[in-house]
This record gives sequence, structure tokens and C-alpha cells, in this order.
Amino acid sequence: MELDSEIVDFSFGVDMRYVYNDVKGFAVQEGPKVLTSSQIDTTSRTTYYRRDISPYFGTVTNQNQLDEMSKDILKNQKDPSKNFSIKLASSLKPFDGYSMGDNIRIRINRGRISLNQFFRVVGMEVSLDKSGVESVNPLLQVVRT
Repeated sequence: MELDSEIVDFSFGVDMRYVYNDVKGFAVQEGPKVLTSSQIDTTSRTTYYRRDISPYFGTVTNQNQLDEMSKDILKNQKDPSKNFSIKLASSLKPFDGYSMGDNIRIRINRGRISLNQFFRVVGMEVSLDKSGVESVNPLLQVVRT
């Protein structure tokens, strides 16, 4: 499904709060033995400066598992997240043509904003205005590639 002309309002921004490009994961095992895993993304570090985090993984049982979990954090947080929300035309029915978990293409070409990207439907927001008109809009999450 594609949404374009059905979008009557939108908000699009970049969130730098949770960018981490230097991940130093650690876990404690019996003995006691401390496992560590350092994962760095140099491109992100050059672009956004050093932003580090040292997460503790309490369920890790070996080094490979710790490395993979640290890499996952780096992969998902090395770049800023995009905050995006849309308001659909009131004539559209909620979830008409799409369902939870679906990937939908959003196309917006208005002014300085040009967007043509897939988003995953992760929920819905229901609001009621002062005159009693209910609107239902999808909550969207960027589909990471």
C-alpha cells in the first residue's frame, strides 16, 4: 500500500539522543570472569563524534553471544533515528488497506521535504477533537535495511 495524497499533515525530524557508535558490552560469568566486547563504527564516529555506551548483558553465556549483542546495538544505534508521524484524511477508515506489521510506502513531496520510504505499522493513535471528531492514525517505524 502507498500513502501520498491521503496524508493531510506530517511531522519529520531527526533524533540524535540515542546515537552510539562506540559500544563496549560486558557480561559477568561464574568465577567471576568478565567478558567484554568493543564494537566501533568509524564512519558514525567521524560524522557524529564519539558517543559511547557500556551495556551490561546479564544473560550472556559466551563471547560470541556478547559480540553479537554488542553488534546489534551498534547496528541499530550508530545513526540518528528519524521521528515520523502522519495525519490521514478524515475520510479514510482505520487500517483500510493495511494491517499491523505491514510495510507501507510513504511518499511526500512538499516544499523542502521529499520522502519516498517504507515504514512498518507498529500501532495506531486514536484522538478525539473538541467537536467530537475521532481520528485514527498509524504509528510508523522506519524499516531498517
